[in-house]
Amino acid sequence: MSHRALKVASYNIHACLGTDARYDPPRVARVLAELNCDVLGLQEVDDRCPPQDGLRQFRYFQAMTGMTAIDGPAIHDDRGCYGNALLTRLAVRQARRLDLSHRAREPRGAIDAVLQGPTGPIRVLVTHLGLHPRERGEQIRTLIDALNGTDGFPRDLPTLLIGDMNEYLPTGPRIRELKARFAAGFHRGTWPAFWPCLPLDRIYSDPAPRRAAFRIHRTPTARRASDHLPAKLTLGW
Repeated sequence: MSHRALKVASYNIHACLGTDARYDPPRVARVLAELNCDVLGLQEVDDRCPPQDGLRQFRYFQAMTGMTAIDGPAIHDDRGCYGNALLTRLAVRQARRLDLSHRAREPRGAIDAVLQGPTGPIRVLVTHLGLHPRERGEQIRTLIDALNGTDGFPRDLPTLLIGDMNEYLPTGPRIRELKARFAAGFHRGTWPAFWPCLPLDRIYSDPAPRRAAFRIHRTPTARRASDHLPAKLTLGW
């Protein structure tokens, strides 16, 4: 890869609760340092002031990485909030939160941002889709409508969709919709971390990268830090 390559990852941090049942934000921070990415899409970031230490995870990971953080909470209660985060070394030009909540299901959302990439602006979406197939179908259509919309966000930029899609089958109506919108998709088994056989965490790109290297981050620390392994893509358009 050239020096103009972009490094991105999707990582469900499971609120920093590891496979050893230990709550350990510094361990997750070490995994983020190992990844050494320009853009990190995180899911299950818990900012609800855990009683163990009162740590706010959104701000903690911003401080530990030195990256710009965009919060994308989907759940709000009297303890704080919980949801997605986008961490980036790139300049942020625009950002908004999309509501993907489905009736009678856990609230869900997405971060939609325009960043200054190595060769120009890029659009990055970070999300965590729901557990029910019909719910995910509606959420994917909402994301595609946002990408195709005319509401002030540029439509014709190189675009990445990063997240825990909660889809594990190689084919199906929801995967077909994503494949129809994105020129390339990258996925391998990321869950459960101790035996990663289900490709829940995925990265989609449009247009297809001219150069791409995709891998699952399987270090000893990553195997313990969360029940998901991070998925990392190094690409150049």
